Amino acid sequence: AEDASGTQSVPLLNTQSMQPATAGGIRLFTGRMGPNRVGWEVGYTGVYGMFGQAFREGGPIQVPGGLGQAVQNWATANAVRPTYASSLNMFEANLFQHRSCRAGGPGSPFPWDRVHDPYCHSVSWLFGLRWAGLNESADLNVQTDPGEPFTSYSVSTNSQLFGPQIGLKGRRQWDNWAVEGWAKTMLAGSFTSSTADPIFSSVSPTSIIRPARATSDVDVGFVADLNYSLSRRLGEHWWLRLGYNLIWVTGVALAPNQFDFTDTATSGTNLIGGSSVFLHGANLGLEARW
Repeated sequence: AEDASGTQSVPLLNTQSMQPATAGGIRLFTGRMGPNRVGWEVGYTGVYGMFGQAFREGGPIQVPGGLGQAVQNWATANAVRPTYASSLNMFEANLFQHRSCRAGGPGSPFPWDRVHDPYCHSVSWLFGLRWAGLNESADLNVQTDPGEPFTSYSVSTNSQLFGPQIGLKGRRQWDNWAVEGWAKTMLAGSFTSSTADPIFSSVSPTSIIRPARATSDVDVGFVADLNYSLSRRLGEHWWLRLGYNLIWVTGVALAPNQFDFTDTATSGTNLIGGSSVFLHGANLGLEARW
C-alpha cells in the first residue's frame, strides 16, 4: 500500500510488514531398537499459528498497480489491513543403523575419552522418507471510506514435499545427564498450488473486477532439520529434554508472493514458487527410554 496524498506515491506497507514473530508447535517421536543394532522410528513435527498483520488508517491510501486503479476507491482508500497466516506439518519414517556404545571415563584407553564420569557415546545413521506440508494464506483488506466494510484480495497456497531423507544422530549419556543431536536432509519433489478469491469493491459488490484464480506447479524442494538437546534423568525411564531446532524448507510457494497488482486478463494466473522458509526455536519436553 502507498501514501497517495502527495504528487509521488510513498510505500507505507509491504510483505515484510507482516513477518510472523513466534508460534507454538509439537514434535512427537517413537521408535524401537531391533536385533543386529537396526531400529526404526516415526515422527511428527507441527508448527502452528504463525501469524502476522499490519494496519494503516487515514487516507488517501492507494493499492498499487493497475489493480488499485481498477477497483473503485482502492486508489484513495481510508484504511488497509494486510494479514498473513502459515502452518507447517511434517511426518517422517526412518530406519537406522545403531553403532554400539563406546564407553568413556577415567579408565578409557583413548586419551580424549578420559573425562570425569563414565559415559556412553553412540552414533546412528538413518535413512527414510519425509513428507512436509506448508499451508499459507494472505489477505489485503481494504476499507474505502470510514464506516464502510472491508473488502479483500485473498490468496492461499499449498506446498506438498515428499522424498527420501538421510541423516545422522548422536547421543552421549552419563548417569543422569545426556546430550543428543541430529542432522537430517531431504531432497524432495514439491507440488505447489495457489488459489485467489474474486476481487470486488464494497462500493459495487456485484461487479467482479477479477474472477477467482487457481494454478499449480511442480518443482524440486529441500528440507534440512537440525536439533541439539540436553536431557536430565527424572527416573528409571523418564528424561526431561531442553534443546534448540533449525528447520529450513525450500521449493515452496508463499502466499504473499502471489499478490499480483497488475490489471490484465492473465493477472493472478502465474504461480511464484521456489521460495524458502527458515524456522528456529527452543524445545522443551519429556522423553521415555526403556
